[in-house]
Amino acid sequence: MLRLLKTFTIAALLNSTCFASLAYAKESEDSRCLQLNETLEKEYGYCGAVEAGGLLYVSGTVGSGDIKAGMVQAYENLKIILNKRGLDFSDVVRETVFTTDLDTFTENRGLRKSYYKGTYPAASWLQVEKLYGGKYSVEIEVTAKLR
Repeated sequence: MLRLLKTFTIAALLNSTCFASLAYAKESEDSRCLQLNETLEKEYGYCGAVEAGGLLYVSGTVGSGDIKAGMVQAYENLKIILNKRGLDFSDVVRETVFTTDLDTFTENRGLRKSYYKGTYPAASWLQVEKLYGGKYSVEIEVTAKLR
């Protein structure tokens, strides 16, 4: 299980290097895929977000710095991705959070709740020893229902 989490986290966190160019996200040749960094995604063999079965599956987005700053960064990146498909946080049906400090993450629940505005998804929050690269404090992946 730990190996699976590490593998998943590495692939998902590779998205973090591409958020500077997020405004340039585009569809790949596979129309189900929203690429956030084409070169990186092709090199590692993953997609930033995938549409399938009426859902949008978004790879983990990350935030660095302290937990609060990391949360803002990750949720803002998710907001951009969701908006690219005409969605918002009210469309999110599942959220998984990996953090290096779960206590501090839950202390900042008001920040998280401000993004969902009362329409909350099913959620899992997990504390991990370290996220890829060592500089990230939060990784959040979501699944959203397409409109």
